[in-house]
Amino acid sequence: MREEARLLFEQAVHELEIAKHNFNGNFLDACVFYCQQTVEKLLKAYILAGGKSPGNIHALLKLSRIAEIPAKFNNFLKNLSSEYYISRYPDVSGEVPFTLYEKEDVKTTLNETEEFVKWLIEKIKK
Repeated sequence: MREEARLLFEQAVHELEIAKHNFNGNFLDACVFYCQQTVEKLLKAYILAGGKSPGNIHALLKLSRIAEIPAKFNNFLKNLSSEYYISRYPDVSGEVPFTLYEKEDVKTTLNETEEFVKWLIEKIKK
């Protein structure tokens, strides 16, 4: 694996742990943010491992197209992509970000992130 891909991969795995820690501490906005970051970095690692460049793209759907990820993940990636802004900036939603999240919804996001990460790690290992 290319060094840049390895570094992104390791950071993505670490950030998934940060997401779990934030979920357990009831910092739900931070959990969702780190779920998005985990997936973005892992997609970039996968793209780099395949010999392509992800460019300066942060949109998860665009990255998934470059990575040729199956369409069954599109809704998850589309929904998670917007969380980069919603979870951090009050002007995006007109609300204080940390007040927007419910535990059950974030648990679903975390579970879907873990499932996607597991699936993509298997692809990277091949």
